[in-house]
Parts: sequence; structure tokens; C-alpha cells
Amino acid sequence: MNADTNEINTTTIGADVIDAVIASGIDFDSSPIPTLKLEL
Repeated sequence: MNADTNEINTTTIGADVIDAVIASGIDFDSSPIPTLKLEL
């Protein structure tokens, strides 16, 4: 994932995809994750 553009590596698979998306601040339902929750 590129932090500058929020791009996710398209070769990432499985649980790594979930980790990458959550790290970019997006929840499973495509809604933004509040910053306070990301800091936990």
C-alpha cells in the first residue's frame, strides 16, 4: 500500500487485503474508520 496515494497492492491476497484496507482507514462496509479507533 502506498501511503501517499492510498493505493493497495493488487497482488495482496487473503487476510493481508483486510489488513491493508483497515490500515488505509476503510471499514468492511466501505465507510471510513474513525481516527480514534485506528489509533487503538
